[in-house]
Amino acid sequence: MGVTNREWTDKLTSFERQLNESNEKLKIELDSNLRLKKQHQDIQK
Repeated sequence: MGVTNREWTDKLTSFERQLNESNEKLKIELDSNLRLKKQHQDIQK
């Protein structure tokens, strides 16, 4: 028999959690990059 709805839901939930975690890491990285860029611009003034 194929995959049950329950199994699909579990897989999707797990996948969604991983995506959310990746997004959070990217946001943090982006924030710190923007901060560094701003500091660099401030230094050049």
